[in-house]
Amino acid sequence: MAFLSLTQGQVDADSPINETLMDLIRTNLDDLDSRIVGATSEGVVKGWINFNGVGTISIRDSFNVAGIVDNGVGSYTINWDTDFIDSNYCVNASAQRQNTGSNNGVLAVIGVKSGTSNLSVGSTPVVTTNLAGGNEDSPLICLMAIGDQ
Repeated sequence: MAFLSLTQGQVDADSPINETLMDLIRTNLDDLDSRIVGATSEGVVKGWINFNGVGTISIRDSFNVAGIVDNGVGSYTINWDTDFIDSNYCVNASAQRQNTGSNNGVLAVIGVKSGTSNLSVGSTPVVTTNLAGGNEDSPLICLMAIGDQ
């Protein structure tokens, strides 16, 4: 028969109360372990966002995103809920062209267009631009980031 050691003595680990308690502890430890592994693993997406950048911007869904700032036509800043440890993380983004009848596609550019900053630990600048080089809002912008936090 197994026993749990407590400060006031020992209890039967096979009792229904202790089985329930042990199941709860195991579940919480498993959950904690998976969150720790996910937060520290290399190559795991640490944050992502899917948002509408036309008119009043709106986040459709996200993970580890504190919010988004509309800096003007085709210019946005993604603010991370948990900062990266440095600005050497990797970001990938894509954007959909507005249905305006134009043949110009839309590119999602990460902080490299004039007037934007580079990656920082707490935020990522995003610019959507048409092929002619002008900023353009996009109805679908998706971005994900991988790096150390």
